[in-house]
Formats: sequence, C-alpha cells, structure tokens
Amino acid sequence: MFVIFLLYLAGCGSTPSSYISTYTTYQGGLYQISLSGEKQEIVPPNNIHKSLLAWSPNRTILAYIEDKYTPKWTESLFVVNADGSDVRRLFGPANPLLYSWEDDRTLYVEEAVSYTRIPFDTDSIIKAYLIDVTNGAVHETQKKQREKPTGYWSPDHQKLADTNSTEPQRPICVLFVATQSQKCFDAQWAMNVVAWSPDSRYIVYLGKTADDEPDLFAIDTTSGVITNLTKDGNNGLEADIAR
Repeated sequence: MFVIFLLYLAGCGSTPSSYISTYTTYQGGLYQISLSGEKQEIVPPNNIHKSLLAWSPNRTILAYIEDKYTPKWTESLFVVNADGSDVRRLFGPANPLLYSWEDDRTLYVEEAVSYTRIPFDTDSIIKAYLIDVTNGAVHETQKKQREKPTGYWSPDHQKLADTNSTEPQRPICVLFVATQSQKCFDAQWAMNVVAWSPDSRYIVYLGKTADDEPDLFAIDTTSGVITNLTKDGNNGLEADIAR
C-alpha cells in the first residue's frame, strides 16, 4: 500500500503548533496529525486521489490536486481553509503539474500538455499562471527556470536533509549549515519521502514497520528521537509531500 504525505505544521486547532504533518489517505481524506498522534480531519474521504499538498506561507489555506479518471486522467487544483471550510476548485490550467505559493493569496502554477508525474519533465510544460485564491483570478506569467533539487532544505535554510538510498537501512542524513557537520538517523525504509516541519526541527518521512505496512515517522533532529506518528501500520496512507 502506497503512502503520499505532506509535512508542515498546521495553523489551526486549539494548539496551532501541535500539528506536525498533513497527509492524505487512500480514500481521499486530508488530515493533520500531531507528534502525539492526535488527528484532525480537514477534508473527509471522497474516494478521489489527492496529491501535491502545500500550505500557504501563513498556513491558513491548503492547496492540493485531485486526480480523476473519467475516462482519462484529469487533474484539478483545489484549496481549502485550515479549518476545513470553503473547499473550492481553482479554474484555469487544464493539467496543473507544478505549483508553489508566491504569497498568502497567490499560487504559481505550471500547466502540462498531458498527464504526467515527472515534475521536472520540462518538455511537457507549456504555460505558467498566477492564480489569486481569494477571487480565482488567473493571469498568464513567465515560466520559472527550475533545477532538480538535490535534497530537502529546512524552512530556515540551516539544514539540508536527504536519504541515502545506497545503504540497506536507508538512513536520512542532515547537513547542519552553521557547523558544516552531518548527522545520519536510522530511518529504516525512508523510501525517499522526506519533508520538514515549519520550525525546522522535525523531519517527517514515510517508513515501514515490521509488518511491512507504511507509517509516518518524525525525527527530532535535536535529540535524534524517532516517533511513529500513525502507529498502526494500517492507515490507508497515500502519501505526498509538500516542500
């Protein structure tokens, strides 16, 4: 069973800083989860695959893509408020492939010629847009020049994380910029799915337990403690990451 999760501290709930990850399930639900395993539903399951989750900089709006096969693959860009209210589709690009937040109300979106899962397959991208999520206004813009990332920067740009797929245990290694030192964590079966919490302390990744089922884990890069967030290994996880 696959996992596709996103990681970011959410800005809702009674304790905004308590949520360390946001993820989607195989049934199409969107949830936030805390370090203690407490969950909060953002979007209820609707049996539609979701991917490319990304919080606005102020973490009040979550953007995501829904994939449907009717009878061919189509992708639609949606946004929802952090409390689960005001779910809405943003009209514009027919096949939104890459997007990122420019500010708290503006999304930069690239449109693909056809359905693809290769973010840096630039030959499939033809146009770029800026979308105002508050009113849905769409404006064509110049496409950005992108390079394939070599790792995963923390939000404060003081740590660079990556997985070492050549090692049997697949550790996650972190370069600490200030000291130019590196530390590796025994994150077994990290599966190259890595993201940071906004406070730059925790790495959340997709791993497997002894029963070979996926779970979300969090690494405290200060103490080295690894916590299983979902614990039961039978979550219907379908993880995607927002970086």
